[in-house]
Amino acid sequence: MAKLADINTYIAYFLLAYVFIIGPSTFILNTWCNRLGLMASDFFKISLWSDPFSNGGFPESWTVFYWAWWVAYAPMMGLFVARISRGRTIRQVVFGELVYGSLGCWVFVAIWGGYAIDLQAKGTLDVYGTLKQSGWSNDVTIVAILNTIPGAKYLFLPVFTILCFVFLFITLNSAAYTLSSQVTRGFPGMRSRPAGTAPSGA
Repeated sequence: MAKLADINTYIAYFLLAYVFIIGPSTFILNTWCNRLGLMASDFFKISLWSDPFSNGGFPESWTVFYWAWWVAYAPMMGLFVARISRGRTIRQVVFGELVYGSLGCWVFVAIWGGYAIDLQAKGTLDVYGTLKQSGWSNDVTIVAILNTIPGAKYLFLPVFTILCFVFLFITLNSAAYTLSSQVTRGFPGMRSRPAGTAPSGA
């Protein structure tokens, strides 16, 4: 499973590099730098903005939703990271999760987000119109964006589809592994087992 995750990660790196090279590289770097500055200056204001006067619904649909999503996801991921990080120091785990994890998210959002914004700005693809016309379907919009990439039909879309399926499989497998470790006595990889319990008894 670890090897499969590594292969999938390298494929994701390749797709990111491909889009960055064939796409508007300078524009992507400029928007990345601009958004990084905006995040640094407005992070707390936007994170705590509740829109109490106009009640437009944005905080409930986005900010609050994602805060709740991360809070709900944190226990499982915390247990999973702790279990697979045996032999590493707490400093290594924290540094790897916060620094490398955040850096990966920044690169991903910078390249894909910058590419999509460039399509909208140049009129190559009406990303907002596609999203609205599809009933706010992210799947339809993502496919429309991917279709603008050279080699999308025979290379990019098939590889991207396989990538998504494998990432989903790895995520579900990790979740199952973590949950199983919490409800099974004598789970493989545990440091100790209570006396008298079977090695894999539920």
